[in-house]
This record gives sequence, structure tokens and C-alpha cells, in this order.
Amino acid sequence: MRLNHPMTTFLFISALVAISSMAYLSLEARPSIASTIATASNDKQLTDRPGSKDQQIVRNTSSLIDQLVMKDLKEKSLTPYPVIGDTTFLRRAYIKIIGRIPTHQEAEAFLKDNSADKRARLIDNLVYSTGFNSSLFNYWADMLRLKTNQDQHGLGWHVWIRDAVDNNMPYDQFVHKMLASNGHVSKNPAVAYYLRDRNMLLDNISNTVQVFLGTQIGCAQCHDHPSEDWTQKSYYRLAAFASNVEYKTQSAQAKISETTIHLAKKEGLTVFPIKYLNYKNKKKGKKIQGNRKYNSDLEAKKIFRKFYRKVSYDLRSVFKKFNKNEVTVNNDKVLKLPQDYQYNDGKPGEVVHPAVLFGEMPKMKPGQDRLTAFADWVTNPKNPQFTKTIANRLWKRVYGYALAEPIDDWTDSTRVSHPEALAIVEKLLRTNDYDIRETLRVLYHTQLFQRQVTSVEIEGGQAYQFRGPVLMRLSAEQIHDSLITLENGNIDDRKNTQFKSKWNSYTKSINHILNTSAEMLVKIDEFTDQNEAILEDIKKEARLLRAAKDQAENDGDSEKVKELSSRLRKVYAKIKKAKEKAKKAAMASSDPEMIQMAEMSSAMNSNLKVFKKGVVRSSDLSAPSKNGNLLHQFGASDRQTSDAANTHASIPQALTLLNGREVSAVSDRKGVQGSLPALIRSARTDAERLDTLFIAIYGCYPTAAERSKYTKHMSETKTMQVFAKAMLNSKRFLFVQ
Repeated sequence: MRLNHPMTTFLFISALVAISSMAYLSLEARPSIASTIATASNDKQLTDRPGSKDQQIVRNTSSLIDQLVMKDLKEKSLTPYPVIGDTTFLRRAYIKIIGRIPTHQEAEAFLKDNSADKRARLIDNLVYSTGFNSSLFNYWADMLRLKTNQDQHGLGWHVWIRDAVDNNMPYDQFVHKMLASNGHVSKNPAVAYYLRDRNMLLDNISNTVQVFLGTQIGCAQCHDHPSEDWTQKSYYRLAAFASNVEYKTQSAQAKISETTIHLAKKEGLTVFPIKYLNYKNKKKGKKIQGNRKYNSDLEAKKIFRKFYRKVSYDLRSVFKKFNKNEVTVNNDKVLKLPQDYQYNDGKPGEVVHPAVLFGEMPKMKPGQDRLTAFADWVTNPKNPQFTKTIANRLWKRVYGYALAEPIDDWTDSTRVSHPEALAIVEKLLRTNDYDIRETLRVLYHTQLFQRQVTSVEIEGGQAYQFRGPVLMRLSAEQIHDSLITLENGNIDDRKNTQFKSKWNSYTKSINHILNTSAEMLVKIDEFTDQNEAILEDIKKEARLLRAAKDQAENDGDSEKVKELSSRLRKVYAKIKKAKEKAKKAAMASSDPEMIQMAEMSSAMNSNLKVFKKGVVRSSDLSAPSKNGNLLHQFGASDRQTSDAANTHASIPQALTLLNGREVSAVSDRKGVQGSLPALIRSARTDAERLDTLFIAIYGCYPTAAERSKYTKHMSETKTMQVFAKAMLNSKRFLFVQ
């Protein structure tokens, strides 16, 4: 069969897509491994540590969850769906646990394994793999709205979250460290949680409660909640815990003060404590006499104040990004009710004191950091919403739908489909010290995870009785990672080293800046000023072009926008080239001092952007994804709101799957050892080539009917490439069955 005519090609692909689509829900009914899982009695208590690596304890807990779900189904006269076969389980386990399909080698190894416990062993191997870390990182990053290239703190937060996942940081500690964080991001990257919403305190508090406590209080920011107990004043009282946050830099200010005092002494000036330099402050403080003579202390103070301002102004180019990357705690700062406050439980402008919405009010000692108290309340195991919310989230991650929907809007009317099962997962988390890996491990070991998916669409917010998991399309990240697995084999251990290397270089430079001598700091400033002067004209051109582009976008002039965008890219390239030239010139110098200045100056002014480096998994790419790439087209989160990823279909998705680079790389190009193209080339017969396609893409061998129908199309390369594209476009590939 030749496919020279475009219409012939289209019809062939359409026919194969249709064939594959009909098969995507025909799940095999084979014996389950339930007989290998220890049965827990109905009154089984979690007396053991269920999250320990003892397989029997994990199985007992998983079995208990299954029994509780079965009990609820029986009460409603519902029967669970049948257990799926090995091939469906294999693909589901890989996609749900580590976020990609199995490689050809991984699939063959599992399918040829005849041992009774192979499913349990596969789950444990995947849960303790680097692929699990990659997939879980994407989950947290979406939930937390991580923007990798946001100022300098975005990269630090990216690295910190990834390290937390790799080291299996307990969830309560993970959340607490972010909510209680302050200081410069180079010392405490978790502070990026607040820097992400810089100068948006009320919005940040609303998002915190929604994400970690599953409660929406946002409307109470402006008025009493129309249907819940949250009042506008209760909202402000909760926000008062974080009202001491200031987006200022103590570290830079301390260094500037230290430098000023050192230089002033060298000049022979009389030095005053910096805090007494304000004109309104009449106190002199303890002065340090210099060599100069003055008519009065007031004159000496004025001269020192002028000198201090000059030094601060001169050093602005070194420390200009510090305010964007540091949080300072000022416990004297208070929050007041808005001036348009209209309720009788408070007055406009009245100071509000911290109070919680529910649960126990944390005990606060005089002078205690309110952020820490806030973090204590949120992550307290006794908080009625903290453990429940993450338990509900994890259930949805495993089975495709939560026990209570939506996951971020618990109210008095919220219906929980299986309350006792939720209670067990909550207890599992508390008993297991909030170990997310082990909690997910237990859920993956349930027989519920191995049941056939429901093909019935569930309306949002409706309670679902779990006869089986919910049918899900692969996420954007899962599609991306599955396609590069087909193209390159298993690359789970391959890392984009730019993240850590850039971050380590940045933190090292910040440390040097804050600990260097006053003389060296002045030299770094002069070096930075010289480079800025060189770039000033180019940056001015960029500013004018950006303004013109914005105007063209407002006018709807797409041609002009396109032209200005092209010119802007060229200007940005000139800026980058000029910076690199200046840095290279300094680095080429034999003067170690010059080299150090170049490194530190670059760190101070760089946005620390990380770009794609080779073929890596989605977790090793900066987020959010750029418009037009595969991740963006298939619904990856824009990181504007929590859990914003979607799986909605679109025409660009269809075009990408037919003609995109990623699909062409899988089906058309030469591949590395272990990739699909290389495996196909090594196949000796048409039957072997068909087997290779099915095992690599679907994780199964073709049926007898499929062999009879498709083997004849494997003799010609072009036909086989079209066939592979058709398989990648099928629902059988795009859905987690």
C-alpha cells in the first residue's frame, strides 16, 4: 500500500485512529492479585506503622481501604468494576505513578514475568524511582503556581521544591517551611512562597487557605461571605498573622550601613548610628568621633547623613534586585480594616489582631514571629482541614476524582463519597508523619487502583461512588514525557544541570557580596555601573519598542505586533551579547579581583533564566511553558492559579499529534539505542515490527485480529511511520485506561 496522495494518507490515519479508539476501553478481565494481598478484618485498627517499608503492613492498610469502599458500594447496591489485565495495569501504573509510559524493555520485562506478586513489586519499584520524583514535582509546582523564571527567587523555589521531593520532606514540614519563611531567598529559598505574590498579602492568604486547607474565603476579602460563616473581619484577622511581612531587604541595608560607616571613618567623618539619621528623629544616638572638626553635632549629623545617602545611591546598581528577593519581618507592623468597612463589628481603619478561622488558636508569646504562629496553625494535625485536604488531594491524584469535590471548597454541605476511607487516609498520613511517598504507595496498592475505569462522565462537584478509577486523558506533562520516552528511551535520571549550577553560582555570589570588604564592594559597583552605561542606549531602545508593541496590541494591529516582536528579539540578542562580551573580557583577565567582580556583578543583575538543555523530562523545564509548545497546547498550567492544568481538546493538539516535531521524532527520525525508531530498525520481520510498535506505544502485544489486519502494512517504512502516527493519535494512547 502506497500513501503518496495526501488524502489517502489522511484517510488511512483516520481509519486507524477509529480502529484504535474502538479498542481503548476493551479491557481484559484476568485474575487479580487480590489473593496475594493480606485481608484486613473490618475492625482492623492502624496499630502498626502503615507507611513503613513492611510490605505486609502496606497491603493490610490497602485492603482495609478496599473493604470500606466495598461496604459503601454494597449499601448502595453497586458492584465494583472488574480487575484489569496485566497490559492495562502496566500502562496505568507507569503513567499514574511516574508520569510516562513504560519503555519497550520495561513493558516486555513485566509482560514476560509470570510471578504472582509482579504488580506489587512494580508499584514499589516505581514509587521509589526518580520518575516518581519527577511526576510529584510537577504536581506540587502546579499546585503552588511556581514560575521558574520569575525574578531571581523563582529559580531558588524551583530548586528547593525539587530537593524537597527528592529528599521526601514530610508534607507538614514542606508547608510549614514556606509559611514561616523570611529573609533573603539565597539563604531561604522557601521565602519565594511570599515573593510569588509580592505586595499581594490578602490574595496570598486567600490562596494559602484554599490550597492547604481546602477552604475558599476569597470573597470575604471585600464583604461577609453570603453563604458561609466567614466575615470580612474574620478574613482580616487571619491575614493579620502575615501583616508583619515587608518586601524590604535587611541584608542589603545592613551591608550598605557597614560600608558607609567604614568609608566615613576613612574620610574622618563623625559617624552616627544609621537608625538616627531620619530628620524626624531628634535623638543623636551614640556617635563615634572622627578626625574632622564641626561647629556642632547637628552639622556633623547632616554631613554624615549626606554621605550615607551618596553611598546608598552609588550602591543601588549592586543591590537593586534585593527588594524583589527578600522578605523582612516587622512585628511592629499591623493590619487595619479598610476605609470603606461597613459592618458593625468594627470601624474603618481599626487595627485587627490575629485570629484563626477554625481549630485551635496557636499560643503566641510576646514578640513571637506571627508567621511562625500562622504556619503552626495551618499544619497542626489537629487542624480540622489540613490533613483532610491533602488526603482528599492524594485520592484524586491516584484515582482521578476526589472523595469530596471540588478539592478546594469544603463547606458544611460538602458530600464525601466514602467518609471512612477518607478517615483512614487521614490517619495514615498522621501515623506516617505526613510521608507523601508512602501514603501514595498504600493507595496504589489498593485493588481499587486495579479496577476498570468508569466511562461515565461525572459532573463537577458530584459525589462519585468508586466502583473503579475515573477515565483520564494524559496530562500535558505525561504526553510530553511519554513521547520523549518513545524517542529516547528511559531518561528519568537525566537532569537539566542548569537549575542547580545557576542557583549555586547565584547564592555563592550573594554570599560574597554580603561578606566582601567595603573597598571591594565599591569596585564591584563601579564595574556594574560601567557595564550598565554601555547597555543604556540598547535598553532604552528596548523600552520604546515594548511600548510600541503594547500599543499595537491594543490597536489590534497584528502585522505591526509581529514586526515589533521581531525587532525586540534582535535588541534582546544585542543586550545578551553585550553582557556576555563584558563578562568574557573580565573573565579573560589574569586579575582574580576582576574575575570575582564579573561573577558577582552578573549574579546581581541576572534574572537566572533556565532554558531547555537537551532532551529532558517536563520537570526539568522552566515553567510555565511558552505559548505554542507542546506542553502549552495540551493544557499545562499557566501558573496563574492553583491546579490550573486542563485536558481540554483543541485543534492545535490534533495538528501537533499529526505533524509536530515530537511525534515526527518518534515515528520518522533515527533514534538512540532503546528508542522506538532504533527498535523498529532492529526488527527482522514485519511481525516483529508490529510487535515493537504495540509494546512501545500501547504496552501490549497485538491481538490475533490486529496481527492479521496490520502486519501487511509493516513492510514499507513510510506506511509504518504513518501507522505509528495513527497509534499516537488514538484514544488508546492518549487516555489512562
